[in-house]
Amino acid sequence: MEQRKNRVEELYLKPKGMTLESFYKEYANSLPAEIVIGTDRQIESAEYELEILIVGLDSEGAHIHGVRDPGVSDCYDSLGYHAIGSGELHALSTFMLNNYTPKNSVNHAVYLVYEAKRNAEVSQGVGKSTDMCLITNEGIRYLSTDEMTKLREIYEKKTKPEREEISQLVKNLPFGDG
Repeated sequence: MEQRKNRVEELYLKPKGMTLESFYKEYANSLPAEIVIGTDRQIESAEYELEILIVGLDSEGAHIHGVRDPGVSDCYDSLGYHAIGSGELHALSTFMLNNYTPKNSVNHAVYLVYEAKRNAEVSQGVGKSTDMCLITNEGIRYLSTDEMTKLREIYEKKTKPEREEISQLVKNLPFGDG
């Protein structure tokens, strides 16, 4: 929240010789109403454009929190997943479409995380490189190259044949040239 305040001051107030405090205490009553209202709208709508995903494990279980502008924390423990970034919607829809719940097995969860990441790659800014790790009571374990290969093979089996079959079915529809 402090960083957001600094950004707002840098963008909208310091060029006019003001701080957030001086704008509201000194200038808000002396400037024309349309300037005060316009500047206030800019301040209120300014975003720091930062989201953080915090995950961890304690004696009570796994925890997922998202921190978004302007410093609001949301808990996703009951949902069992969350995503941020430009591929967020693709990743979240992967979990939704697969009816994921925290009661699913670890194997299922690991695979869906992989699938969600791969599905998110269609979004601008999401790279193709993927590293994954498991956080357990024993610590953090990074998935090996062989394990990542197995996940890729499952993903390809799940997506490629289906797409080819669907493409053929679409071509065979009676609505035009195909």
